[in-house]
Amino acid sequence: MASPIVIVLLVVIVLTVGAITGFFAVTVFRRINARRRYQRLDRERKVFREAVARVLAAPDLRLDEIRVSPREKIRWQALEDVLLDLIPKEEYRERVKEIFRQLGYIAYYENRLRRRSVIDRAAAIDRLGGMRSEASVEHLIRMLDSKNSELVSGAVRAITRIRSMEGLRAILGRLPALRASNLIAQKLVEASLAKLGRDGAPVLLQHARGSEDPEMVALVLEVISNFEFPEALPFVIDRLRDGNPEVRAKAAKAFGKVDPRRAGPQAELLLPMLEDPVWYVRLQAAKTLGSMKHTPARAGVGRLLLDDKWQVRGTAATALVSIGEGVIDIFWQILKQNDRYANESICEEIGKTELIRRLIDNLAVPAAADHQKSREVLETMVSLRFTAQLEEAMASDPRPHVRSELARILEGPPAETPSERA
Repeated sequence: MASPIVIVLLVVIVLTVGAITGFFAVTVFRRINARRRYQRLDRERKVFREAVARVLAAPDLRLDEIRVSPREKIRWQALEDVLLDLIPKEEYRERVKEIFRQLGYIAYYENRLRRRSVIDRAAAIDRLGGMRSEASVEHLIRMLDSKNSELVSGAVRAITRIRSMEGLRAILGRLPALRASNLIAQKLVEASLAKLGRDGAPVLLQHARGSEDPEMVALVLEVISNFEFPEALPFVIDRLRDGNPEVRAKAAKAFGKVDPRRAGPQAELLLPMLEDPVWYVRLQAAKTLGSMKHTPARAGVGRLLLDDKWQVRGTAATALVSIGEGVIDIFWQILKQNDRYANESICEEIGKTELIRRLIDNLAVPAAADHQKSREVLETMVSLRFTAQLEEAMASDPRPHVRSELARILEGPPAETPSERA
């Protein structure tokens, strides 16, 4: 007769095997069931695509062919998916929005906003935003007062997708409290408001003009820097001298974007910002001046090649390359100084920009004005062991004279730096 211990072990083994088998059986069943569901969903989508096309082609909305009940879950979802695919297309948008309303989708999801489940409410918020339901904005505004960050974030995204100015004002009015409660991320707000484009810009500008909150002003400046909005230029210029460095940096960014035509002749307003005590203000000023190709900024931007912050040095190098005219002379002069660490930093930044290609191209024309200076800059790079791009160019450049010049630069003795020649 088996001992009690053996019996217990056998029972444990049998139960364990049974549990594992049951787990795998349930998993397989779920996968099979999910596959069948998705297959049916695909079939229904195909049917509804054809039916919806006929409905939209007719002069009047006759919806009997596509009318479906929420209890028919697969067909309800299939039709919703088909309509949501069409709503981004401007030629269909208004009619599809009306179809959603008449078929009861809007009322259905508004009712789900009252559920206890956060998941259900978040899904309903997303659907109403996707359906561009202006009638639901009041419900979505109430979601901004939730203490759940997922619902608040979803409501902000939905309201901006609907492009509701009433909803935008509600978002702006609640933002300080939402930020203080950590209920919403700054990047999400910026991205959502930027999607409004010029439609939301007047409301944003009006709010910023009346705000004493630097974070709010900086947010608006960041958003309007994504598109042209000439009416904002006087406000942007006024904020270039703001006491808050974040506001100054955002204003410098927006300066070259909101009205490039009128801002160009006033680009000298950014020159003092190249000496701002806050590094990211200097960085943004250099970046904007580079994008505007403001040649009088060359010397000031060139001095930033020696900035304490590597981010500023990198941006300054890129900005100088963008400015174009006369920048090789700037790099050549900066490399005359005897600070090896600074020279290494400058050579590193040169290698990250298209200037390295310009320096190599200048080797092809010995009579060119920048030929000798380009050669000396490249020699300095080699002396500091920045050789990879030159070696690559020597192997691939189709011009024999350039390859020969590069070979002499690379194979010769360690070159003197411009500072040693001076």
